Amino acid sequence: GVNKGRYFVHPGMNVTYVALNMSRGLFKDANMRKAANFALDRTAVIKQGGYLAGTPTDQILPPTMRGFENGKVYPTDHPDVARGKQLAGPGGKAVLYTDNSPISTSQSEVVQANMKQIGIDLEVKRFEFAVLTSKIGVLKEPYDAVLIGWFADYADPYDFVNVLLSGKTLAPDNNVNASRMNDPAFNRRMDRAATMSGPARYATYGGLDVDLMRVAAPWASVQNGNTREFVSSRVGCYLYQPAFAGMDLAAACLKK
Repeated sequence: GVNKGRYFVHPGMNVTYVALNMSRGLFKDANMRKAANFALDRTAVIKQGGYLAGTPTDQILPPTMRGFENGKVYPTDHPDVARGKQLAGPGGKAVLYTDNSPISTSQSEVVQANMKQIGIDLEVKRFEFAVLTSKIGVLKEPYDAVLIGWFADYADPYDFVNVLLSGKTLAPDNNVNASRMNDPAFNRRMDRAATMSGPARYATYGGLDVDLMRVAAPWASVQNGNTREFVSSRVGCYLYQPAFAGMDLAAACLKK
């Protein structure tokens, strides 16, 4: 525990990211997507979530996922604005979708300021979370980027890589592939990884994660969020359950 046994912080199996729409507008260009990755101040975005909110990342898989490989493709401790400007060229205008919670509102303002530094003028549109997810689901929805997150449905890299980035997941009105990625070469690699098992499966997904971010850059990944839990002084037997990213209530007990 961080606070002598009452305040617990554990890394969750999740990722927060800015999905960059590869099917339209400014981010159809891979260099522009890479520019956004270099310009993003991940640490500043994470701070909007409060104390120990998460750890900066530039990848798809969380470190708690088997197969994770730290490729260090983009800077995570500070932005490289000069490199971002070089890749962005004259820049341009884009639309960012996000939800209207206080944290997401603050985070989107940081992202907006970061992109401004490399000549990308972001118009931010905020919605109730349910409205945001329904809009993302519509294939032709006119956004260029979306600030969103994903929590593991189960502890396998397929749930992040294939589910969120395979062209096979694209449908007219039911999408979680917010970047609209549909790259034939990467689709084949995802399909192959899905047929594998054991250590080879996880090693393949780890390499695929790094290559996706280095070559395609469908996202500007932000953070792997922490699970933060504060319990009563009477609560003992605390046990963190990583599969569900929270306290195991069946293991908890009352202190005498």
